[in-house]
Amino acid sequence: EWYFTTRDFSNKERAIAARVALRWGWYKPAIQSLIDAAAWNDLDFRFPIAYWDTFIQQARTADIPINWSLAIARQESAFTPDAKSSAGALGVMQLMPATAKLTAERIGIKYKSSSELTNPTVNIKLGSHYLGLMLRRFDNNRIFASAAYNAGPGRVNRWINNEIPFDVWIETIPFLETRNYVQRVLENVNVYRYMLSGKPISIHNFFEDKPHY
Repeated sequence: EWYFTTRDFSNKERAIAARVALRWGWYKPAIQSLIDAAAWNDLDFRFPIAYWDTFIQQARTADIPINWSLAIARQESAFTPDAKSSAGALGVMQLMPATAKLTAERIGIKYKSSSELTNPTVNIKLGSHYLGLMLRRFDNNRIFASAAYNAGPGRVNRWINNEIPFDVWIETIPFLETRNYVQRVLENVNVYRYMLSGKPISIHNFFEDKPHY
C-alpha cells in the first residue's frame, strides 16, 4: 500500500513521506522512499538508529561493535520486525529458526519457538550473540564474520585465502549475493560509525576499530 501510494510522488513528497514513515516506525519504506527520492545526504533518515536501547545493551553483552550490528540489521531487514525471507529467516536480524535455537542453547538464553523471532528484543539479542559467536570463530575478523552471517561459517571456511588482501578477498567470494552483502555491510558500518562518533572507517583500518558503545 505504501509503495502504491507513493509511486507517483515527487522527490520532495517522497522525502516528506519518508519522515512520516520514520515517525511511525516504518523504517524500510522510509529508507526506500529516500532512495527513490535520491536524498543521498539525508543520512540520519536513510540510516535510522532503531531499537537503540536493545542494540546497545546486546552489543555490550555480546562484545561486538554497535555500528556493526546496526549495519547488519539495516542490510538484513531495514529494521522490519516481522520480515520473513523466502528461506524462512525471521525478524530484524533475519535469523533462521535453527540458528536462533542453537545460539540460545550456546549462550543459555531461554527460547521457546520461532514465533519469538518477530519480537525485536528477542531477535536482536539472539542476532547480536550469533554475530559475537561468528566474530570469535573467525578470530575477530568482521569481514569473514559478516560473510558467515550471510552464507554460513562452513562456506566461509572453504573460501578463506589469507594470502590476498581483504578487499581483494571480498571480490573473490563466489556467491554474488554474499559478495554484495559484505560490501553493503561495510558501507553501512562506515555510515553508522560516522554518525555515532564522527569518525569514518575504511577497509584498510576496519580491524583496528575497537568495539565502542
